[in-house]
Amino acid sequence: MRMPHFLIAMLLLMVANTSRADDTSSNTQGPHPGAAMQSLIKALSGRWAVTGSFEPGSETPKGGAIFGEQTWRAGPGGFTFMQEEDLHTPMGEMLGTGFMWWDQSRGFAGLRCLNFDPKDCDVAGSSRISFKWDGKELVIDFASSKDATKIAWHEVFSDITPGGFTQTGYSGHATGDLTKALTIHATRIRQ
Repeated sequence: MRMPHFLIAMLLLMVANTSRADDTSSNTQGPHPGAAMQSLIKALSGRWAVTGSFEPGSETPKGGAIFGEQTWRAGPGGFTFMQEEDLHTPMGEMLGTGFMWWDQSRGFAGLRCLNFDPKDCDVAGSSRISFKWDGKELVIDFASSKDATKIAWHEVFSDITPGGFTQTGYSGHATGDLTKALTIHATRIRQ
């Protein structure tokens, strides 16, 4: 008994669709962000109330308090990570945002934007910023210029727990020693 051609075609189509569904079932979500990005997102995602202080320095001769809020969140699919902050400082209100992503050629990459320096928010300037995440501490290094002087910024997010973290910033001439500029303590805001 011979099967009609249309039945053979339908059977072949059903087998093809079934095998294609089996092949793609493990890839239904497409590519995944790297383990380092997932770990960082897990560690810092959320809303944080922050308090701390500036050390006496050129921008803050008497030091001063800092307080406000930071929000960290993942972008679609967890391929990017974003920080937004609204901080009250001795120099005035500081509004900022930062973006991180995984760059196959150099690891974490990103950029930051602060209302204190409108030139900061420049995609081309993302090469001046580096991020390191070892699963316990996030370290951000940034180079900028002020009056033809190259300035370095070194920031460490440490003691990260589900309830809080410490953020310490160091600054100085890019060719010299850095001194502590600020210390911030963050506490998770429960929703």
